[in-house]
Amino acid sequence: MTNSKWLQLDEKAQNILIKNDRGGFTVPTAGLYPYQWNWDSAFAGWGFSTFDIERAWQELESLFAGQWNMPVDQHGQPAIPPHLQQPYQQQAQPPQPHMPPIMRLLLTLS
Repeated sequence: MTNSKWLQLDEKAQNILIKNDRGGFTVPTAGLYPYQWNWDSAFAGWGFSTFDIERAWQELESLFAGQWNMPVDQHGQPAIPPHLQQPYQQQAQPPQPHMPPIMRLLLTLS
């Protein structure tokens, strides 16, 4: 692949992240679900770190700011007001063993 092709691919990836930015967190694609997910946020933060380090940290900080009082990292955080989150908290499940700790890896690399 030529250098210009890599630059085009990089620009396309940046534009996708920017387009899916919801003002503090990123969704994987428009219309799929309006949630911030641990897995997605880790990769979005990694992507943002290549061109906007402040926005990368904002992605991670917004995820951790929404963590419920659980002994493990939750998979995601609903984009709903805190006073309506109680039913979701009761349904929250700890990460399954097949879920790699991407957020932990990303924070280790930073």
